[in-house]
Amino acid sequence: MSESAYTLVLHGNDATGKSTLAPALRAAGEVVYARGDEDPALEDTLVVRSFDKFTLQLADDDRAPLPTSYTDKDGVHRRIVRIILDAELPVLQARLANRPSTDKWESEKALFYFRARFLELAAFHGLPVVDTGKKDVDETVSGIISLARNPKALALFSRLALSTLTPDEVASLANPRAVIPGVDYAQRVEEIIAIECGESSIFTPEDVRAQCFQDPGLVYALVNHYDNAHDANASLRLRLVLEGESKQIYKVETPLTRHFDDYILIFLKPTIYSHSKQATAEISGLSAIRATGSRLFLEMLHRAGISHTYAGLNAHGLIWARSTEITQIETVYKELCAGTDKHSFFGMVNDPSVTLPTGQYKRGPYVRFDWRNPNHTYKGINPATHPFYHLMEASIGKDVFYNRFLTARAKPLGDKCVPEELVHGVQAVEASVGWTIRIFFTIQHYLHQIGLEVQDGCVMLDPTGRTMWSEINQDCMRIKWREVTKANGQDTFDKDVWRAGGSSVQEAILNKWTRLNSLLRAPLADRPFHKYEMVAPCEPYGLHAREVLTDKTLTLTPRYRALYERLAAHDRSRLRSASANEAASERLLALMGEHIWQLTAAVSPHKAHEEAKAMVRLASTYARRVGLAPARVSALADEDADTVLTRPATPPGSKAIGVTANKYADKTDVFALAELGVKLIRPKGRCLRVSYEIVDAVQFARAFGEGVRVHFVPTRPKDMPGLLAQGMLDGAVTYSSVMDNFPTVARLVASTPDMDISLALICRRGQQVDPRAWTADRPARIVAEHVRMVRTFLERLGVPPDTYEIQRVLGSSESYLVNDPRETYLLCDAIISTGGTIEANDLDVWQVVKGEGDLVVGLYQRL
Repeated sequence: MSESAYTLVLHGNDATGKSTLAPALRAAGEVVYARGDEDPALEDTLVVRSFDKFTLQLADDDRAPLPTSYTDKDGVHRRIVRIILDAELPVLQARLANRPSTDKWESEKALFYFRARFLELAAFHGLPVVDTGKKDVDETVSGIISLARNPKALALFSRLALSTLTPDEVASLANPRAVIPGVDYAQRVEEIIAIECGESSIFTPEDVRAQCFQDPGLVYALVNHYDNAHDANASLRLRLVLEGESKQIYKVETPLTRHFDDYILIFLKPTIYSHSKQATAEISGLSAIRATGSRLFLEMLHRAGISHTYAGLNAHGLIWARSTEITQIETVYKELCAGTDKHSFFGMVNDPSVTLPTGQYKRGPYVRFDWRNPNHTYKGINPATHPFYHLMEASIGKDVFYNRFLTARAKPLGDKCVPEELVHGVQAVEASVGWTIRIFFTIQHYLHQIGLEVQDGCVMLDPTGRTMWSEINQDCMRIKWREVTKANGQDTFDKDVWRAGGSSVQEAILNKWTRLNSLLRAPLADRPFHKYEMVAPCEPYGLHAREVLTDKTLTLTPRYRALYERLAAHDRSRLRSASANEAASERLLALMGEHIWQLTAAVSPHKAHEEAKAMVRLASTYARRVGLAPARVSALADEDADTVLTRPATPPGSKAIGVTANKYADKTDVFALAELGVKLIRPKGRCLRVSYEIVDAVQFARAFGEGVRVHFVPTRPKDMPGLLAQGMLDGAVTYSSVMDNFPTVARLVASTPDMDISLALICRRGQQVDPRAWTADRPARIVAEHVRMVRTFLERLGVPPDTYEIQRVLGSSESYLVNDPRETYLLCDAIISTGGTIEANDLDVWQVVKGEGDLVVGLYQRL
């Protein structure tokens, strides 16, 4: 087979670019197939359309390999180069928004799920993934062709495919005990011992030397790991970058491709650990069982739209995962007083003011945060960070190592509960609470279908609190039958049985978890996502939230009731547009605001009727574009609003530019002179005409275009978004604090930061403001001029949007706090320059939304 003869086969989710890239690749001389233009005569040979059927099946290891070559109609033997096309969900939605219609496979729910399935297939079969959302078509085509013409790189993908990758192969590629030429191992190990085995080390020099005498290969492992010594000429290496009690994490090092730069390879070690019992063990076969369980729990999470860094797993406990930022926080879900709570809070399990007779918490499930401490310390140091720790453990044997070094020398520590106040700044608190509830409510929904329940569990999330990165299986949660407790612990599927029996019950834990995997798999396989859940107007976590809300035995706190009500209302099955339609919808909002003022000011009935009809058209268009069912919207045409949104403000060759006409006019004039090459000449007295001099023709042409006639219109900044949306202005010179409330009305062409002003949320002096106390039943009321910026800021803080209301005003927002004896409003926003108004009115800055230098004065051009 000629290395140069190949055929490209493109796979991927809807809107990943197959229909765009396939013809572009053909135009570049490539032979390419994608779903929709496949050759039926070659389908069995190439597997193009039928590849998508794999996304409808549960992931497992019993999948046949894909064909890697074929003979075409001309008798040429060609290798098959498969590419998985991918893009982030907002990119997919933006592309779909430009299509005339969408179907059930293109809802947010479907796009999220099938994106995860395509990425899993890529990891399993060893297929390259090309992100089509980061580069233009020409760059993407070039990248695909370069990859197709690089058989060595493609062979590397195949070698690292989960379908064939084993722990032995990983060990071979890592090769920790390789003998690297030129290294004096005997001398170097003594040098390292002298550095690392001092007074604070859990290992003495004699400990290390004695073990190296028993296991001579350990010398090579210690030196290679410490010095990162390896074969520099190897085309592929797996480097162990991190190891813990239950996992090893590897990075791919290769000169052949950058594809793996953002990925890590995880190996689930066959270990089990109990901090409360101070016991550990290595159980053969446990990795496979944990991996199988993780696959099933991931299937549940993907159906619910919950992100995890895991791309795919195999039955050996090997995982391809996306790299992500992590924190020291472990997020814990508790439904009843058991485990740590039962042992930490004396008598709580029997306190009727806290718990029900069942052991459930009277106020329902809750989420807490733990600080992830070392399992042990030695002289105030985490011994597991010692560079010899895991190598010594592997050489000595887990049980012997644990007893000899940890039990005999170290002190147990373990994770500790940390107050929420200390978590802020480390991890988004409200988002973490919400997503942890989503995770375990989703699991609870599926477990209830087979008579089981999850009583508690722990996960680890990224700093945003919205993406899970930790292991998810029966080892990190307490699962039991929902029926009356059975004898001898037969009702449990957690590791309590191992905690109680230790090494004597290793077989029992394997059997229990294997049985649990079988129980979990059956309903998921019997009820495929695309047949039963894809179009359902509800989410798994939402269904369970409804159950909790209607449970009369529970007295929910306002915070959690509001959260459950939001989750119960979620529906990701709706077909809705993103990018283009949402952008147009935001401009429609600006336009509607202007029509509201015009309608209010209308005097004659005829004028009022015309404005009212315009409002109806705009509202109808807006409703449809944000996903409201057509049957619920009157059949008014979009063209009326679109005509206004796209009409030119001025004739060709001319531009109307709004310029600030208030107290900040001097700064906009300075900006215009320095950045736009134009000196504005403001009128004096009652004259309104603004003239100008072009002082830098190059700057002026760059800003406004060659040969364009410009006239400047003094305008209130608050009027500018509406005037731009209406087509009354082509552009505006103003502040980002004005335009960022309608970011899709205009684009920023040139700017300069203002180092003298900031935007802040203001409260009464001495008043305590705690967003965690805000609820949907009693929302905080905020008066604001910069509504979108305030909402965005509160969202970044993790404040649920239904726990506060914003009243838009057009200035003097501080007055609503100062002149409000009933304290109707809790906060206001304000632009701060000297701080004089705040000081004079007994107000304080609660939070800075945009600091000095974050607000800019700039030229905005109408979109």
